[in-house]
Amino acid sequence: MSALDAVSLALLLLGFPLGRTRAKALAPPLSKFLVYAVAPVLGFWAGTHLESEPLLPLALVAEVITFYLARKAFEGCEKKGAAGIVSAFGNTIFLGIPAVLAAGGSVSAAAAYAMLTTFVHYTLAALYSCKGRGKLFKLQPFTVTFLLGVLLGPFSQQLEGLRWTEALAAELSKLGLLILGLSFEFQYLRVDWEVLKVGAFKHLLLPALTLPVALLTEPKSIMLEASMPPAFMNIALAYAYGYDTKLVTKSVITLTLAWLPAFLSLAPLLRAR
Repeated sequence: MSALDAVSLALLLLGFPLGRTRAKALAPPLSKFLVYAVAPVLGFWAGTHLESEPLLPLALVAEVITFYLARKAFEGCEKKGAAGIVSAFGNTIFLGIPAVLAAGGSVSAAAAYAMLTTFVHYTLAALYSCKGRGKLFKLQPFTVTFLLGVLLGPFSQQLEGLRWTEALAAELSKLGLLILGLSFEFQYLRVDWEVLKVGAFKHLLLPALTLPVALLTEPKSIMLEASMPPAFMNIALAYAYGYDTKLVTKSVITLTLAWLPAFLSLAPLLRAR
């Protein structure tokens, strides 16, 4: 696959002008489609791959440490939660898997890594919720299918006939690029200190926790995942748990746009390794 495939590029470029029209209203239903239809499929297959990806425990450690430190750097529950979810939850299926596909990485490794961080991240976000502090973690559909996949992992050979659903879900996850464009606001290009602090955790701390080990392993998709920008799911979490939606959205847009040139430069190098 090319460094940036035509479908991903088209969806990304289409989203920005459509976000200036009534089509902006498509972002919430598209998000629900990704969360409730696409993510459960990816979650199941990620569970079946769990035992074959030795670096997955590292993903869990990186998520918890980054989330905790990001929260300590901000005042007030709303901003603490906003910084925490944007900083820790960079390895999302909605932008991570399309980027891994474009760079010729392993879909299985990317899906397993992204789904584990998603599983951990939803738990952290719920525990630190500003709405009803201390309420129990609410099971999401992808969490159920992820755990089901873990249970059926030893029988994955018998499931090969359904493997096409994993590839289809990975392609559908590219709709996250469209959502990114639909959610764009020009005011979010004005970077402030809070966004810079979030970016420091996301683009410096998280890669620092994962890259040293990932550089020594194959495939390189986990290395790529470690530097993924956050995506639309952060905004959904902010609404659900009472976090600062403005800070989340500004960080999502700004950090993603800042990261894209680096991805375009790195992708050919990663594919060549």
